[in-house]
Amino acid sequence: MKFQNIKVIVRSSNERTENNCKQLLEQLFEKESIDIVHEIPFSAAIKRSFEIAIKSRKDWLLCIDADVLISKIGLEKVLSKLDKYSKKTFCVQGLILDKFFGIFRPAGNHFYNIHHLKKAINYIPKDGETLRPESFIKREMALLDFPTQQSDIIIGIHDYEQYYADIYRKCFLQAHKHRSFVDYVLPKWRSLASIDFDFKVAIYGVTSGKIFSDKVNVSKEFIKDEILDVMEIKGITEKTHSFQFNFMEIDKLIDENIQYQNEIQEIMFPHERWNEILNRNTILNKKRYNIWHLFIIKTGNGLIKLGKWIHNLS
Repeated sequence: MKFQNIKVIVRSSNERTENNCKQLLEQLFEKESIDIVHEIPFSAAIKRSFEIAIKSRKDWLLCIDADVLISKIGLEKVLSKLDKYSKKTFCVQGLILDKFFGIFRPAGNHFYNIHHLKKAINYIPKDGETLRPESFIKREMALLDFPTQQSDIIIGIHDYEQYYADIYRKCFLQAHKHRSFVDYVLPKWRSLASIDFDFKVAIYGVTSGKIFSDKVNVSKEFIKDEILDVMEIKGITEKTHSFQFNFMEIDKLIDENIQYQNEIQEIMFPHERWNEILNRNTILNKKRYNIWHLFIIKTGNGLIKLGKWIHNLS
């Protein structure tokens, strides 16, 4: 079955899985419907993807990162439901199995309603303005009453078979993007490092990222020289062996992990969020919650200081 009303764009930073990603997509889409975008930084890749999609005159844009390898079953499920969403829906996002966090979470895939991209292109943040440019766009569009729908459908696997240099840079960034979660996964990485060197490199990356206090960027060029220096010092030789995931292998990985639930899943992306909707009301309610939460924290800290002052005075 070939889906006709979908424009597919693979956003690539020359990941090791780029060809595998494209080869899997070609089994579901016509080759002429698939483009690969190599622009950097990431904000430029988003803009180029939107421009290509607008010119395609199709209904939906599937933006998929080259480090995601799709599940045929999962992708077909999402695609079959797209036209059932409200016409005001801006984006639908599926879940992926993330190798390093070991959980199912939204990353590396977006199904954009092309009819809203002319508006959305105006909200693409400038390079370095945010570590989550797509989240920024979805939030701005939601405030304009063009919501994003999170789907609980698992559409593929993420960050398997990546170059060591890319793993280091990504985990360096994760120390900033997901600062509150990395400490939960480090024990797992340490236990797996002896059997899978990817996790050893991940530890190097996240450890370095945690002590880095300057501005970080979502770009292939970010800390490029540092990564090369670390690999030389650690004696790390880049991957050269060949590989090729097929649909059966991808689905097997997903099936094995869906049966194994761990506490990190519920801490980082709990099941109650697997079908959440990002709209104007949820954003405003969260903003009110954050303001109230901040008020409580500041009030509590003030009372603690007052108590200490009274204690010292007495």
